Amino acid sequence: MSFLAGAEGSGLAKPHIIRMRGWRNWAGIAIGGLAAAASIGGGIAGWISGRDTPTLVALACLALCFGGFAGYCALLRQRYAITLHPDAVEIAMVFRHKRVEKRDITGWSTVDDDSWDSVVKLAVKDDRRSVDLPLGSLDEPELLAWLDPIPNTDELAKAESYDAIMADDRYGASPDARHTALLRERSIANWASVGVILLSIWIMLWPTPHLAAVGVGLLIPLAVFVIAIMLKDRWDFAGARGGDMRPSLVLAYVFPIGALTLRSLDYRIADYPRLFVIAAVFAAIAWLLLYLLRPSTRQLSLGHTGLALILATYGYSAAAHLNVQLDPSRAQTFAVKVQASEADGNDSSITLTPWGPYTQAYDARVSEDLQARAPAGTVVEINLYHGLIGARWWTITAHAAPPAHIGSTAPLQ
Repeated sequence: MSFLAGAEGSGLAKPHIIRMRGWRNWAGIAIGGLAAAASIGGGIAGWISGRDTPTLVALACLALCFGGFAGYCALLRQRYAITLHPDAVEIAMVFRHKRVEKRDITGWSTVDDDSWDSVVKLAVKDDRRSVDLPLGSLDEPELLAWLDPIPNTDELAKAESYDAIMADDRYGASPDARHTALLRERSIANWASVGVILLSIWIMLWPTPHLAAVGVGLLIPLAVFVIAIMLKDRWDFAGARGGDMRPSLVLAYVFPIGALTLRSLDYRIADYPRLFVIAAVFAAIAWLLLYLLRPSTRQLSLGHTGLALILATYGYSAAAHLNVQLDPSRAQTFAVKVQASEADGNDSSITLTPWGPYTQAYDARVSEDLQARAPAGTVVEINLYHGLIGARWWTITAHAAPPAHIGSTAPLQ
């Protein structure tokens, strides 16, 4: 991203304006405009040819969406400006204009962002929320000169974290030994995180054998949890604020938990509330254990709520897997009629008449093969199980030929 300076020279004796320019912004506007034009054209053509109203409405909404985006980009191109005064900064956006006095700024940091080239964040006295300078690239010498007398909180945090480690006897008896131990443990944490991410990809994409994949996904976060308690505050396990120099294993439990949660979608659970209660209880107990047995004075970027949500997600997915894997005894079998069967090339589903725990028609996503063998009007076999923790779950079977009990949605003996 490039910028156009509105004041001559690199000094800040007078206001300096940073404006937006560059091919990325114009490409975004052009693509948005073309998409809007194509959508509007498609909507008009559909209306003229008498197509169905839902299609026309969808095209019109799409046109409004892209048209609005294109309009916003055009306005942003005209109105965006960061004005650097010797004693203040002004930020002008499409719907925002803010002035911040330089004497009120206590620090600054940078954040990479997908939607902007870079973001400079200003910490302001007596203001809990930071002030962003979108597109405030540090390649702009005037901006860097303006920020020079203000502390860089990223660098201060790194220095503070490093000094704390160098004073920690657990890393070694001397500063050199502590520095060597820090580098070694950071390398171990990095390689361990890479290995866990690869295992998580296996669990998410190729869970074969399924039981082994589930077992690995369950054990890794549990092992990290135990290590976090054993090492107390020596490593970062909860996601500390930026600038923390300690070895970090945050990814070593976030990725497996995400993989486990994705795999738990393989099961058709009938009693979700029971699993939610287990997840909440587990998260509360695990959170208390972490903070009672692993005291920490560092502030978490995840926040207490974020960490509790991650633990609850693990509790839910673990309960779902254990419920299904450890007690797959069959309880009831139902013959259920298929009301509708659809496939659009990407997803396939069948709609079942009310049965067992469901008092209304149930839309179930299924494989293409099962959907092809279960057209509307046929009957499928539902196997309802009672899991280890009492949460019922079920499977669908479509027979090549209709079973003898067609037409009955009552449980079969």
